[in-house]
Amino acid sequence: VLRARGVNADGDGAVDLADNAFRDFDIGVQLLDATLHSPDVALNELDLQGTLDGPFRAFSMPHTLSVDEIHASGIVVSDVVQAGTLAFDGTRVTVPVDASIRRIVSGNELFDTRLVNGSLNGTIIYAGNEVLSDDLDVQFHGLRAQLRLNSNLDTGLTQVNGPANIADL
Repeated sequence: VLRARGVNADGDGAVDLADNAFRDFDIGVQLLDATLHSPDVALNELDLQGTLDGPFRAFSMPHTLSVDEIHASGIVVSDVVQAGTLAFDGTRVTVPVDASIRRIVSGNELFDTRLVNGSLNGTIIYAGNEVLSDDLDVQFHGLRAQLRLNSNLDTGLTQVNGPANIADL
């Protein structure tokens, strides 16, 4: 059990310190401070449920991550649910992405009506101070984008690029 200013975490299972391994260790984490990781991005009602298994330096974690709302630069993303099995190999975390998104509100009326009941798929890599992807597939009714992500957590610089197709524009 961990209670802190910005995070609640509960665990149940075995942490084998002699063998430096998790043994079916169930974890639940709730973010209490929506802007804990960045003052520019709010992750409202973030909840992570997962099971850690394997050596500390090479474990996997089947998980479900849900966020009620993400606020970033005037854009609001609602009801995001991600499920998959992340893997840590000692130097990087690989997250296969299979997420649903209920709605995105950007303030652009031309696009906002299309940004309902979408999906995000691909792979995200977290290594050192970078978050990277070269295969993000975003789909909404009448809209599809193939995106790359390059984010440097030290500088706060994030680049997202790639082609987008919008039907009946």
